[in-house]
Parts: sequence; structure tokens; C-alpha cells
Amino acid sequence: MTLRGGAIAMLGLALSACGVGSGGIVPGRTAPGGPAPRQTGSVTLTITIPRAPVQSLERRPAYVSPATHSVSVSPAGAAAQTFALSSSSPGCASGGGTLTCTLSVSVPIGQNEAIAIATYASPAGTGTPLSTATVVTNVVSGQSNPVNATLNGVAASLTIALNPIRVTPGTAATVQVIVNALDASGNTIVGPGFYADAAGNPVTITLSDTDSSNSTTLSQTAVTKPTSAITLAYNGSGSFSTAMVTAALPNAPSKSANLAGAPAGTFAEFAIPTANSAVGAITMGPDADLWFVEVIGNKIGRITTSGSITEFLVPTSGSQPSGITTGPDANLWFTETAVNKIARITPSGTITEFPTPTVSGPFAITTGSDANLWFTEFTAGKIGRFTTSGIVTEFSPPTTGCYVTSIATGPDGNLWFTEFKTNVNNIGRITPGGTVTEFPIPTPNSFPQGIAAGPDGNLWFTEVQSANKIGRITPSGSITEFPIPTANSGPGSITAGADGNLWFTEINANKLGRITLAGTITEFAVPTASSSLSGITAGPDGNVWFTEDSFSANKVGRITP
Repeated sequence: MTLRGGAIAMLGLALSACGVGSGGIVPGRTAPGGPAPRQTGSVTLTITIPRAPVQSLERRPAYVSPATHSVSVSPAGAAAQTFALSSSSPGCASGGGTLTCTLSVSVPIGQNEAIAIATYASPAGTGTPLSTATVVTNVVSGQSNPVNATLNGVAASLTIALNPIRVTPGTAATVQVIVNALDASGNTIVGPGFYADAAGNPVTITLSDTDSSNSTTLSQTAVTKPTSAITLAYNGSGSFSTAMVTAALPNAPSKSANLAGAPAGTFAEFAIPTANSAVGAITMGPDADLWFVEVIGNKIGRITTSGSITEFLVPTSGSQPSGITTGPDANLWFTETAVNKIARITPSGTITEFPTPTVSGPFAITTGSDANLWFTEFTAGKIGRFTTSGIVTEFSPPTTGCYVTSIATGPDGNLWFTEFKTNVNNIGRITPGGTVTEFPIPTPNSFPQGIAAGPDGNLWFTEVQSANKIGRITPSGSITEFPIPTANSGPGSITAGADGNLWFTEINANKLGRITLAGTITEFAVPTASSSLSGITAGPDGNVWFTEDSFSANKVGRITP
């Protein structure tokens, strides 16, 4: 079975019958006390799995992903045989970024033999399968019986996006609808098989279009397998404002994407119910809502793409929640800087807190490629690794005495962070194993602040002080800097937008900035004066969402790219 990430997921079984198996008898004879046991043959099964690291929140299509750690083979009428798939498993070998395992499976010899196959993320073949297939074949004694079987992805969740995310009112256009089903490990399912449930039965994704002007039409409303042929047609009606395309899957949360008729740079702002809460970091949640921290209000906030806000009080008073991210367990995780804790909040609002071992000032947080939480310790100048069960490990960068601020998971599977002190300004890289490398920024006293992975495979960061630049660093450590047009703008947070550009906040200039991958910067003035922009993130609706933390503003904002 050779399965290639990002390509056709096919299962190849090389079958060779090997005569009478253990405990078998000669055909025609009857075993004492019952019918004769069936002859068995040996099935040779080969599976190739990519083992390259993949970002938890931005996974590339890879049906057989690094999460695949076992396969179960179940011949009809016989017990299932489960094989762990790791570099230390018998018959498995790593090389060239893949793991290849050749396994021997016992199956009955006969006509129209059904063999069920399933892959799993757990090493013991437990949990929700990632893919399933059933092949019916003739297993003939004394000869090879090659068989191909298509694996069908078990759909556990959905993603949906539109390209483009906006049209010009009055001008007809065709919009691509990108809908994908994800397996239980969060990886995109690729064809040519159909979408299945955990029992292997076909399932259908249903699409609907909500458009009060009736100006848009979907090319299809049912999706049974991976496809790139779905479109949303806009007829050019001048009355069009917005359309929402929703994808629904049985036993999974539905997901939506919006098509806007507004021009680029259009703002919307939403006031926080709690006054003077000092809203800060913001991220897209697993529920397709936006989640943010309220540093002074001591709350976690949730806002829908339509602007409805719900707040949840943090149990420890005065905790000063700072960073927030979607975790590997489909919950939100955040830092409590003033009380040295890491906390978890479920999409329904239940909060659990975990203390860190030292007084370190946990600040920014992200999910690593190793399915752990990684956070910066602002006052201690360290990087922390946190498992979802609450185990903390700390790592010290080579340069001591620095303030460590933001952190992001890179396309290389490592964690990248910003650190600064007087006359020291570095971008740091730490492997999941804890090895730290630092790269000095060319401009002195640049004070790097925010950092984010870009769609170009590089990391992009802000230089908040005298440098007033946006920086780009390759995974090998080569840095390029781009000056911001507005002097002393104070670039702070940065994120990758759905439009393929990077977006950042300008704290002092009260603007949002957009930088292309070539380095061209455009600035957009925020409607509310002196809003003191803080966090920024890409939303599930294709817009960019940001926070305004000044007491006079205290809002969550949205801009159409």
C-alpha cells in the first residue's frame, strides 16, 4: 500500500498464498468436532507515510499525514490484525522524509474474500479511523494476487473558503468555493475516494447559499468526494451586499464563508460589553468564531463573524490574560501573565487553569507541530513547552536577559520567536526537542515584536521601535527588512491574511498595514481615533480581525482585505 500525501491515496496489496497456515488441514478432510479450518495465505502490505512536520493550524493537503501511526487489516471471518507504524516497528524504515513499512498479514484463501483496511492516528488502531477501504478479491493458493483498493477518508470536520472573498457590485463574477473534509487528525482528505463515516459508509457534505438579494448561485449543493469544481456565480446585481456559503456534515459543526460586495479596506467595529477591558490578543477558534483576551477585564471574549460578543470570566482575579491560540485538542488555550498560569477554555466557555513552575510572566502562546502548546516567558526570558495534560518544560535561549515576546509555528516544524533587550535584537528558532538558534536583526535597537508564518514558507515579524520596519526571515535565517511609509508607526502584531498578504497593526499611527510577499506596503486608517491597535488574526470569513485596546475604543474590528 503506497499512499502519497497530496496525491491519490491508493492501497496496493501484494497477495501471495503460502499453503496451509498454522493449524490448517488438508482440503476434504474434516477436523474433529467441526468443519475444517480454512487455509490461510500471507498478504504483503506496504504503506508509505510522510513524516515531515506540519503546522497544526495551517495544514497542507496530505491525506496520509504524519498523524498516521497504525493500520488495521480485517479479513472477513477472521480477527483484525493491527500494526503499529513507527521507525522502530518491525518492517519499517525512515528515509527521505517518509516512513515505509512492509507488513505480512494472514488472510483466508478463497473466492471473493473481503478484506477491510483502516488507518489510525493512535499506534494501537484505536479511536476514529482516518481512512477506510474494503476490497473483495480472489486469493488463490500458490500464486501472487495483486489488488488495488481506494482509501476513503473518514470525514470528521470541515473547512470552507471563497476565492476571491469579495466582488465589485454591478460586475458579474465567478467565485471558487473551496470546501474540504478533514480526517480525525485534522488533515485534508484527498481523492479519488468518497467521504465516509467511521463505519465506512458514504457521507455527503451539503452546501447552502444565504443571500437576501438572490444575486448568487451555487454550482452544486452536495459534495460526496474531494473536488475543486464548485463555484458561486454572482450575476452582477447592484443590490448585492453579502452572501454566506455554509457547509454542513453529519455529526460535525457546520462552517461558513462570506462573499462581500464591499471594496477593499472597508472597516466594521464592534464594542466590547465590558468597559475599559483592554482587549488584546485575538485568534480564530475551532468553532469558526474569533476569540480574544481582555487584559484588564480579566475575561476571555468570543465574537461571531456577524459581531455578536460573549464574555467568560477567568477564575483567578487579576490574572491579566495575554496570549491566546487554538490548541491541538480543539479548545482555546491562553496565558495568564500576572499569576503565571496557562489556561484552557472550551468552545462552550469552561475554563481550567494550570500553574507554571516558575514566576516567568507567560505571554504569547501557539500550538507546535508536535501537538504541544509553546509559550514565551516574557520576564524570565525563556520558551516554555506545555502538554495538554499540564506538563511544563522550559528552555533558555543562548542570550540571557532578553524579553521574549511573540512565538509562531514555522513551516519547517520549528517554533520561531522574537527577543530583545538594549543593543540585542534577535529572531529565535527552537526545535520541538528544545535546541535554540538565534539570528541577529540587521537594524540595531529594532525591538522585534510580533511574528507569524507567511504563505511563502518564511516568517514575517514587526520591528516596533526606531527601526519601524517589517522583517522577513527564511527558515535558514536570512533576514530582509521593509520600511513602513508612516514614520514611528509602531508595528506590533502581524498575521497572514486570506488574500495571500501579511497584515499588521500600527500602534502609534492608528492604522492597519498590509505587506505583499514582494514587500509592498499599503496602510489603512482605523475609523476610531486613538484606538491603540493590539491583536490581529485572519478570520474564517476571509476578513482580517483586530482589537482596539485603548479605554476610549475598547473594540474588536474587522477589515475587508
